[in-house]
Amino acid sequence: MPDLGLLAASEAGIELERFALVPRPGKQWGDVVASLIDGFDVVLVRPPAHLKAGLARRLVARVRERQAVLVGVGGWPEGASMRIDARVTEWAGLGAGSEGGTGHLRAIRRDLRPTGRLFRTDREVSTAGSHGVRSA
Repeated sequence: MPDLGLLAASEAGIELERFALVPRPGKQWGDVVASLIDGFDVVLVRPPAHLKAGLARRLVARVRERQAVLVGVGGWPEGASMRIDARVTEWAGLGAGSEGGTGHLRAIRRDLRPTGRLFRTDREVSTAGSHGVRSA
């Protein structure tokens, strides 16, 4: 995840001293993720475009065995306990009209739709964040 903003992560409360970033794990993506699962309680990954279902199942099994959490950004082929689809519905604070695109971003409103085995029914959740960070 080479585009992960460490400053934004820090401002959101992530302790960077306890944070490992592997921006481009290359062809050994599965081995790198497996090692991270062995060493960390929460692992955030962007799966390759053509992640094989067998590798995904093995990683999910490893996560369950280690009682860890694996968060796939951009999708996961199968075996996910839950899925959160998010979309931005409103930007606040930016100039409009002749001043469009100017000013400072004050908030972002998102609609989140969690689904999966952890949820009995689909439901929508709206969130608003100040300064574009600090909210899920």
